[in-house]
Amino acid sequence: MLDPVFNRFEEHSPVTVMVGGLLERVLNPEKLDELFEHTADRQYTRELLFSTVFDLMSQVVCGIQPSMHAAYQADVANLSVSIKSVYNKLNGIDGAHRDPDGRRASTFDARLSAQDCGR
Repeated sequence: MLDPVFNRFEEHSPVTVMVGGLLERVLNPEKLDELFEHTADRQYTRELLFSTVFDLMSQVVCGIQPSMHAAYQADVANLSVSIKSVYNKLNGIDGAHRDPDGRRASTFDARLSAQDCGR
């Protein structure tokens, strides 16, 4: 059953609830870690999962925490790595992805073409 707080949001801001649900599905930690495993060239996963770094960074990007260090400190009880490990992981993440045909392309240079849109 949905709790009363959730029901309030659903009644007063259904778009917010839908976007929240969509983001939870798309940014699922297991899917993020799987994507990282398939695309990372230089990095690997030992104790610190990519999804954990993503979660910490999203707190900074969304203004919940003022810095990565503050996000780390707020969740240090749940983390089994040092802040240095977090920064090492961050520094090693490259901004690239692989196209469906296996070619490497910069995330920032990726553009949707008419063919990609099914036209």
